[in-house]
Amino acid sequence: MALRISGLPLAELALAAGIVALGIPIASGAFHRLHFDDLLKSTVAAVDRGGPAETLVAGLSNAAPQTQAERKDLALALLTLADVPSISEPTRQMLLARARDQLRDYVSAVPGDGAAWASLAAAEFARGEAERAQRALKTSILVTPWSPSLVAWRCGLGIDLFAALDGEGRELMKGQFRLQAVRAVTALVDTAIQRRGVRIARILLTSSPDQLIAFETELAKRR
Repeated sequence: MALRISGLPLAELALAAGIVALGIPIASGAFHRLHFDDLLKSTVAAVDRGGPAETLVAGLSNAAPQTQAERKDLALALLTLADVPSISEPTRQMLLARARDQLRDYVSAVPGDGAAWASLAAAEFARGEAERAQRALKTSILVTPWSPSLVAWRCGLGIDLFAALDGEGRELMKGQFRLQAVRAVTALVDTAIQRRGVRIARILLTSSPDQLIAFETELAKRR
């Protein structure tokens, strides 16, 4: 919750000062950013509270990002809404398609963002585009191979997309699984169980005996 002084958020007070010091155009861009962020947050929160999902989503689907950061934020909000159970299938497909389009535009401008590539892989997979999804997943690994949160996320995506992975993709995923087994084998076992991918995890860890033993030892504790 934003701190308020006399009913005005501090961010708005700062923007008011910006109008005086820097001129209206710069402040207008900042006001747009605040409005855009509020639109994303309020829509997701309203749907989470059980609001009329289709109506709320319709408003968000018309949001117009003005910067690459806003484009990415919009795409992630659309992906979040696509997971809401009350969303109809046609609306879900619309959300996924718009998220995919926004992410494609974003990574074409910001190709080094591994999280965006992983999000694109998730969007493509949800739309049944396994080949495109595995290409996006590989790119995510290549541009940011070591990020802890992304390694964990990509292990789940790797299980989902295993059948579609080409030779390069499987070699890249072997590295991700090995790294996750070293860093957080408990979380890796959780992911494998939740995704029904224990067999796949074993395949990807076969060339890493120590990590495979650690995985099997942790798995045995669940029985």
